[in-house]
Amino acid sequence: MIMCMDDKINNITFNALAQPAIPEPRTIRTGDAMRRELYAWRLTADATGAIAVIVVVGSRARDAVAELNPRARDISTGAVKRATLVFQGQEIDDVLLVCRSAETFEIHAHGGIAVVEQILTALRTVGAIVPDEPSALADVLPGNEEVESPEYSSAPAILREILATLPMVDNPFVLRLLACQHIAGLAGWAGKAQHELSVRPRVQSLWSVQVQAQWLVRKSAYLRHFLQPPRIVLIGPPNAGKSTLLNVLAGRCASITSTVAGTTRDWVDVTIRLTAGAVSLNAVVVDTAGLRTTNDPLEQEAIRRSHQQTQHAEVVVVVLDGTTESIPVLPPPVELSDGSSPAWIYVINKIDQPVRMEFGKLSERGTTVQVSALCGDGIGELHAAIVETLGLGYCAANTPWVWTLRQRRILEALTVAKTLPDAERMLSELCAI
Repeated sequence: MIMCMDDKINNITFNALAQPAIPEPRTIRTGDAMRRELYAWRLTADATGAIAVIVVVGSRARDAVAELNPRARDISTGAVKRATLVFQGQEIDDVLLVCRSAETFEIHAHGGIAVVEQILTALRTVGAIVPDEPSALADVLPGNEEVESPEYSSAPAILREILATLPMVDNPFVLRLLACQHIAGLAGWAGKAQHELSVRPRVQSLWSVQVQAQWLVRKSAYLRHFLQPPRIVLIGPPNAGKSTLLNVLAGRCASITSTVAGTTRDWVDVTIRLTAGAVSLNAVVVDTAGLRTTNDPLEQEAIRRSHQQTQHAEVVVVVLDGTTESIPVLPPPVELSDGSSPAWIYVINKIDQPVRMEFGKLSERGTTVQVSALCGDGIGELHAAIVETLGLGYCAANTPWVWTLRQRRILEALTVAKTLPDAERMLSELCAI
């Protein structure tokens, strides 16, 4: 979840799996006797996935996790820390360490079977029991006790919402953005706003805080894309290179390519990782049938479906063949049900060949990017253009972010607060319930 799982597995060696001296399974006891032991198991489904959560419980849980990364010794209850697990000189994985209570830790790692088994093997080596049926322990595990309020955070409500959102995250930038919210992000903004109201308790201060709250609500409408991947639809005439571009963005052959017009007969979608500087997010890219006039009923239906896809897009990427002289007639931007239209980006493809198209006027309609899908030129610029179009081009890791309904409702109420005490109460409620 800290980096692409496939990349990580490619770098894993399996030395730790071959280590001897793994303790023999012991009889699982219950009650106080069990609490003095050390247990570890996979909490998420026993299958490959984006994220796997491993629970470590018992009086020696902190020491056991610290054997894999010393930072575990300093984690307060409720805290989240990013760490690299290393055992016997072998790097295992980049993970999140979560301290749920004094005797309960969670390791949020990549969901690959090899990664999970390597972590469990390391925990067995330091004395943990890994039961075959962990569900049998549910009634006596310390993780079912009341978790202490996070002492290190001035925003326990926001921290709880972070912990609830973690299983949805498999992107390092989004992870950092989320993990900052209870300190320097949303909670940091709330603290500064409270300070402003207390130091300068007047109408102008209230108005200033309300303007900032309105900005946060509007900005977070874009930030939702970090948790809900935006839909990027590729359209254009046949043979413009849409399918080749999709394959380059996906890093694999996801769509059939051919010089025969009309090869793509239905839309194909694939999830990719967009990056622009430090910003990174997942997005769904959709390849569609080439737009042209045809008598083929099957192709006509494919073109109709292409038009439908633009109605569900946040960004429409119009792919054009730069080696042709004329700009083809394109359908007008689709108006969505809320009256808005998806943003359009014009991609002039095949710049590895002589470009004959006069595309200067396209810049008046929207952003224009020149690429060679065949050679990979300009793909980074296309990533940046999409991220910028989504409103995320200037997003830093400590940017305040509103991502829950509770947070949004409080901020919306704050924007219409009538008195300073009401505003201060809402800011306190935002951070702690």
